Amino acid sequence: MQLGAAIFVLLLCWAVWTPSRAGAQTQDPVTTIPQPVILVVDYRQVLQDAVATRSVQAALESVRAAYQEEFVALEQELRQINQDLAEDRATLGPEEMAQRRAEFEQRVAEAQREAGNRRIALEGAQSRAMEQVQAVLLEIIAEIMRERGANMVLGKSQIVWVDSALDISAEALRRLDERLPSVDVTVPTE
Repeated sequence: MQLGAAIFVLLLCWAVWTPSRAGAQTQDPVTTIPQPVILVVDYRQVLQDAVATRSVQAALESVRAAYQEEFVALEQELRQINQDLAEDRATLGPEEMAQRRAEFEQRVAEAQREAGNRRIALEGAQSRAMEQVQAVLLEIIAEIMRERGANMVLGKSQIVWVDSALDISAEALRRLDERLPSVDVTVPTE
């Protein structure tokens, strides 16, 4: 009997000193974390398949082709100058030959610098245009999250297996194509 009374007293003390479950839930921040509602998107594939991305690529390819034509003509001109220099080597004095060679090398350096500047301008234009596409895609993903009551979106590349009902890639692509069918690509001329 004394053993039973001792156990009863211990249980009573434990109940009094231990906070109630209801009180513990309001004080414990871990229990206030919402249940995850997860969606999945194949972000890279949506960007790759987007109509806006294709419009950016087409605009850049058009500018690249125009640059290529210019540089092919410049390359032919520089080859002709170099050939003329080789032919004139026997008839020119050393000072005049050195001067013409220096002028030729300066033109080559200018052409290389211009090619580098244009490459940088193209990369910058592509980057700015794709930032626009990515910003709109992120807005769309946030909209879909709100509509479906989700609180987390994972990239499909991070998932081994997913139920197709959680994959919002097709819906995100559809909305992106509707909202942003093209992007203006501006390549600086200087």
